[in-house]
Amino acid sequence: MNPSENTAGDQGFPTAENSSTTNNNTTSAPKGSAVAGASGGTLLVLLANELPPTNLRSFLILAAPAFTVVTAKVWSWCMEAADRRVREMQAKSAISRMRGVIEKALARTGNSEEHQMNLKRRLEELDNFEIDGLAALVSTSVKRPKE
Repeated sequence: MNPSENTAGDQGFPTAENSSTTNNNTTSAPKGSAVAGASGGTLLVLLANELPPTNLRSFLILAAPAFTVVTAKVWSWCMEAADRRVREMQAKSAISRMRGVIEKALARTGNSEEHQMNLKRRLEELDNFEIDGLAALVSTSVKRPKE
């Protein structure tokens, strides 16, 4: 590669080669869900063992494996929801910063007509990107009734 060439990857921007946020559509549980589930089930058994020998104690000991699975699933769901929220906030922040930079550049005097048109086109692209992102969010969040 020629040293004078600038690519997106050279400047720290994500590209297909260096992106760590690729969407590979796998459904793996977030880190810690197995630990949370096992800890919850173990805690339930420990608490049950402190009870006198009754039907409740037997039930709690027998329910511990199911409690483990439910705890792991709830933990997994909470971590995914938190991660999704953080990514949404980061995206909104990035869009806001991009919009500010473009609007600041548009307000500058002395830009060529071609540069002004390019900035306006980029602002329109940013609007479309934001609208498409919101539409995708709504379509995945809202369940449509069966017709």
